[in-house]
Amino acid sequence: MSAMLSKNHERFLSHLDESNRDAWLVAMWLQSKGKTVSVSAVHKAPSADQYEDFVDGGDLVLHRRAEVKGLSASFTGPHDWPFGNKFIVCSKDSFDRAKQKPELFFYLNNEKTHLAILDVRETKHSWFTEERHDARYGDNYKQLFYLCRPDQVKFIPMYRSA
Repeated sequence: MSAMLSKNHERFLSHLDESNRDAWLVAMWLQSKGKTVSVSAVHKAPSADQYEDFVDGGDLVLHRRAEVKGLSASFTGPHDWPFGNKFIVCSKDSFDRAKQKPELFFYLNNEKTHLAILDVRETKHSWFTEERHDARYGDNYKQLFYLCRPDQVKFIPMYRSA
């Protein structure tokens, strides 16, 4: 390895240390604002020619609240969504009472092969409410739900074949 490459590697490691301190400062600030955050581990290449084995995945991971709902319905996309033009987000009461609102909802189909993913930030402005029967709590139980259109939800397969 050339002397210049070695010197630049030492400089890079010094900058990496400084960057890591900055990441911790930002993490502490985010935590003080009530956010859950993880600081990624720093792995240093012993030499410049090994840098490709030590590429990081980012400085911070911001945790977002997500809800997962297993559905008894079969679906693979909006084309076979069994409930027409209505997609139940969740009960209005559970969303409104939450201190930390979910940012994402993941809905798993009955076969556990496909997901419907709803991003609250992208869709909340168009949600509407509807009172619906909730069989989980008895024959006569009704509650208010938030709904949106299925075309506002991203549908993806859980596993892709090779």
